[in-house]
Amino acid sequence: MTASSSIHPSPSPCATVATATPAAVLPCLACHYARIGLAADAPCPECGEPPLPADHIPIVGATSPSESVGVSFIGVLLSVGALAIALRTLLQWNLAELWLPGCLLVAGVGLILSGRQKKSLESTRGGDSLWIVTPTELVIVHGTRRRAIPFDTFRRCAVTRDLLGRWERLMLVPRFLSNGSTITCWIRRPKGERPSPAERYRSLLTARIEAASAARTKAGGASG
Repeated sequence: MTASSSIHPSPSPCATVATATPAAVLPCLACHYARIGLAADAPCPECGEPPLPADHIPIVGATSPSESVGVSFIGVLLSVGALAIALRTLLQWNLAELWLPGCLLVAGVGLILSGRQKKSLESTRGGDSLWIVTPTELVIVHGTRRRAIPFDTFRRCAVTRDLLGRWERLMLVPRFLSNGSTITCWIRRPKGERPSPAERYRSLLTARIEAASAARTKAGGASG
């Protein structure tokens, strides 16, 4: 059995799911050690973190449909513009107006750092957004932090496209407003691929949501 097939359960009752980054290739979720070349069931040699179980499916995407190079480039432009405005302001001895280039400089540096982080995550695991689909809940990974959300708190899963059709937005809509806001993840859409990865992920997540809703209804009927 290959590493890719070991992380994807039988497609029944949901559609077959393919991920560009198999769980065996994802870096360690605890210490970010590169797991390339390790067996699918091997623990992390650095910290001992166990690999993802066979029924945990990773979805690697992006927090926004933008390239890391583009984000950094915009940050550089803002920073250069801010420095130019600051220099002109200083030459005019108008120190009261330094707040504007200061704000622009902070924004530019922030975009540069964000682009560098985005590029690092893209090179190690394929994207800066990571969802882990378990049988009963969705785990959202941010660095070393993990947030688990039960599937019975979601109402549906939807997919939309950006204007150029190169990215698709995977959205999980909460059942009630008290369950929080809509959770999104952007997935790159390969040209000519049907169904797209985002559409296959929607099939998987929809099956999980329906199963959780059915179990909740059954539990409510039994308690009643």
